[in-house]
Amino acid sequence: MCPVGWRDVARLASRSRRCRLGRVLRAEPAVNPRVRRAFLTPDTTGDPFGLTEANAASARHYGARILLHHEVTGLVEEQGRVVGA
Repeated sequence: MCPVGWRDVARLASRSRRCRLGRVLRAEPAVNPRVRRAFLTPDTTGDPFGLTEANAASARHYGARILLHHEVTGLVEEQGRVVGA
Protein backbone atom coordinates (compact mmCIF):
# COMPACT_ATOMS: atom_id res chain seq x y z
CA MET A 1 0.00 0.00 0.00
CA CYS A 2 1.30 3.42 -0.92
CA PRO A 3 1.91 5.61 2.14
CA VAL A 4 0.52 8.59 0.23
CA GLY A 5 -2.85 7.82 -1.30
CA TRP A 6 -5.18 9.89 -3.45
CA ARG A 7 -7.16 10.96 -0.39
CA ASP A 8 -3.97 12.36 1.14
CA VAL A 9 -3.24 14.26 -2.06
CA ALA A 10 -6.81 15.58 -2.21
CA ARG A 11 -6.58 16.75 1.39
CA LEU A 12 -3.54 18.84 0.44
CA ALA A 13 -5.75 20.89 -1.87
CA SER A 14 -7.99 22.41 0.77
CA ARG A 15 -11.12 22.97 -1.32
CA SER A 16 -10.69 20.27 -3.92
CA ARG A 17 -13.35 17.80 -4.90
CA ARG A 18 -13.36 14.75 -7.12
CA CYS A 19 -14.27 15.52 -10.67
CA ARG A 20 -15.94 13.25 -13.22
CA LEU A 21 -13.38 12.05 -15.72
CA GLY A 22 -15.56 12.94 -18.72
CA ARG A 23 -15.60 16.54 -17.54
CA VAL A 24 -11.84 16.52 -17.12
CA LEU A 25 -11.26 15.17 -20.64
CA ARG A 26 -13.61 17.76 -22.17
CA ALA A 27 -11.93 20.60 -20.29
CA GLU A 28 -8.36 19.34 -20.80
CA PRO A 29 -8.17 17.23 -23.99
CA ALA A 30 -4.43 16.60 -23.54
CA VAL A 31 -5.00 14.64 -20.31
CA ASN A 32 -4.23 10.94 -20.65
CA PRO A 33 -7.64 9.27 -21.19
CA ARG A 34 -6.55 6.41 -18.90
CA VAL A 35 -6.39 8.75 -15.88
CA ARG A 36 -8.07 7.13 -12.88
CA ARG A 37 -8.86 10.09 -10.64
CA ALA A 38 -9.04 13.84 -11.03
CA PHE A 39 -9.73 16.71 -8.69
CA LEU A 40 -11.14 20.13 -9.34
CA THR A 41 -9.41 22.77 -7.28
CA PRO A 42 -10.17 26.48 -7.49
CA ASP A 43 -7.11 28.59 -8.27
CA THR A 44 -4.82 29.43 -5.36
CA THR A 45 -6.53 27.16 -2.85
CA GLY A 46 -4.16 24.21 -2.96
CA ASP A 47 -0.79 23.45 -1.50
CA PRO A 48 1.42 22.92 -4.57
CA PHE A 49 4.52 22.19 -2.49
CA GLY A 50 2.70 19.60 -0.41
CA LEU A 51 1.22 18.06 -3.54
CA THR A 52 4.66 17.84 -5.14
CA GLU A 53 6.05 16.17 -2.01
CA ALA A 54 3.13 13.72 -1.92
CA ASN A 55 3.70 12.81 -5.58
CA ALA A 56 7.41 12.33 -4.92
CA ALA A 57 6.74 10.13 -1.87
CA SER A 58 4.37 7.97 -3.89
CA ALA A 59 6.87 7.69 -6.76
CA ARG A 60 9.66 6.67 -4.35
CA HIS A 61 7.37 4.06 -2.81
CA TYR A 62 6.90 2.51 -6.25
CA GLY A 63 10.62 2.45 -7.00
CA ALA A 64 11.39 5.84 -8.54
CA ARG A 65 14.69 7.52 -7.85
CA ILE A 66 14.38 11.31 -7.78
CA LEU A 67 17.41 13.36 -8.70
CA LEU A 68 17.36 17.08 -8.00
CA HIS A 69 19.07 19.58 -10.30
CA HIS A 70 19.36 17.15 -13.23
CA GLU A 71 18.31 17.78 -16.81
CA VAL A 72 16.11 15.16 -18.45
CA THR A 73 17.44 14.57 -21.95
CA GLY A 74 15.31 11.58 -22.90
CA LEU A 75 12.91 8.92 -21.68
CA VAL A 76 13.23 5.14 -21.73
CA GLU A 77 10.08 3.34 -22.84
CA GLU A 78 9.23 -0.34 -22.62
CA GLN A 79 5.94 -1.69 -23.92
CA GLY A 80 4.47 1.79 -24.16
CA ARG A 81 5.37 2.80 -20.58
CA VAL A 82 8.06 5.16 -19.39
CA VAL A 83 10.46 3.17 -17.21
CA GLY A 84 13.38 5.55 -16.94
CA ALA A 85 15.00 8.78 -17.98
